[in-house]
Amino acid sequence: IYLRAVWQRRWLVLSVTVLVCAIGWPLVIVMPDTYRTSARIELDTQSTLKSLLSGIAVDSKLTHQTAIVLQNTILTRPNLERIARAVDLDHQAKTSEEFDALIKRLGKKIQVNRVRIRLLDPRQKVNDVFSIEAEDGDARIAKRLVEETLTLFVEKILGVARKDTKATKAFLTKQIEEYEANLVEAETQLKDFKRRNVGSMPVEGINFYQRLSRDETRLQEARLALDEAVNRRNEIRKQIDAVVASATSDEVSRSIESLSPLETRMQNMQVRLDDLLLQYTNEHPEVISTQRILDRLKEQKAQQREKMKKEGGSIEEGRLLASNPVYQELKVNLGEQEAEIAALKVRIKLYLANVSKLKGKIDTVPAIEAELTSLNRDYSVLRTNYEELIKRRESAKLSYEAETKGDDISFKIIEPPFVPFVPIWPNRPLLETGVLFVGFGLGAGLAILLMMMRPTFSTATGLKEKFGLPVFGTVSMVTNVREMAASKMKLVLFAISSLIVFAAYGTIVASQLFNINLLQI
Repeated sequence: IYLRAVWQRRWLVLSVTVLVCAIGWPLVIVMPDTYRTSARIELDTQSTLKSLLSGIAVDSKLTHQTAIVLQNTILTRPNLERIARAVDLDHQAKTSEEFDALIKRLGKKIQVNRVRIRLLDPRQKVNDVFSIEAEDGDARIAKRLVEETLTLFVEKILGVARKDTKATKAFLTKQIEEYEANLVEAETQLKDFKRRNVGSMPVEGINFYQRLSRDETRLQEARLALDEAVNRRNEIRKQIDAVVASATSDEVSRSIESLSPLETRMQNMQVRLDDLLLQYTNEHPEVISTQRILDRLKEQKAQQREKMKKEGGSIEEGRLLASNPVYQELKVNLGEQEAEIAALKVRIKLYLANVSKLKGKIDTVPAIEAELTSLNRDYSVLRTNYEELIKRRESAKLSYEAETKGDDISFKIIEPPFVPFVPIWPNRPLLETGVLFVGFGLGAGLAILLMMMRPTFSTATGLKEKFGLPVFGTVSMVTNVREMAASKMKLVLFAISSLIVFAAYGTIVASQLFNINLLQI
């Protein structure tokens, strides 16, 4: 039904289509072109110099963060004004209002985006890639906008990174000077404190209570050792008395011709002393120890002689005791124990004096040590911070030198800007096709609307369905030869008119595809 209605009013549909195309196609042709150009830049911070300076200089993560911030702030008004003046767009504005409008349009024409790169291995590091795009009705202007934005982007990254490094270096230098003054003052205070409290300082890192506990422990150990030495001496004396009482005449006869063991030991010790003196001086510990043993052996021999005289023993009995190895060994042990007891008594006396001295300072030394600990702690903190600041300043200095003179940061132009030849807008073939379809649609819609306003029935079936009444017959239209010829002529004219419309459409689309300027023609 709708198709029949459209066909019946085909001249109306064609007229509306021609009218819409006559208006729409010229508008599409005169629409201004919009060109887009772009450039891609790679921010490379993985240079050889950076690898060599890893752990020494400051990492370039600051540069990466600076690039991300600049991506979002590069299109601020001051930067846009600089770009506009560099491209000579400011000459197009005669007033401040026009210049403001120009800056706003320019902000919409330029885009700076970070390109997302997906890798198969997410652990692999990639450099930052940024894309700069610009649109304009002039292809050369679009290219210059991208070039100026690219130059500004690189300058800002380098400038901000170096400015930040320089400011960091200046800040560290100022802090170092302050810490150095505080460190000198702390050293002076510590030196004066130690001078005032000489003799009350901790010894070898041991505080007062540790020293007191150590000396008391040593005193107890020395007293215990003294008791043990006294008991051993008394036991040796008992053994000597038993040996003297059990001496017999048989032993006298057997030992009368033998040399005394004490004398034999004295000779051996004399030989050893002579050998040691050939190797060491008189102050050597082994020489002193050997000389001491030899002196004790001589004293024992003299004591034996005195004892024999006092007891009134016979010469044979004296020679018997002198030649008895057990007796001589016991006498030697007795002398060693007597010497050890004397040494322990001296040691106990010294420990008692130290403990008494420390207990006399129990009210003053802990306070001095606490104050010294506080001074040392403050000095240690200041010195640690001072040394750390020195390291960081050198690191910042090295980073600044690497950035200004080295190749720490490099920019690789992956895709340089170019002059585009094909505009991205408008897509004239598509728009012209759309105009054609819109014209035909409006015409068909108007035909269907007229049919609905003044409905007619072309078939008996439609008439029957509409009113629900039986239709007994239809009357066909009878045309003569002249009318049939006129009808065919109208159909041919309609076909020719339609072909003219499609030919015009084809001509316009072909001119756009082959870049033929119809306006110049």
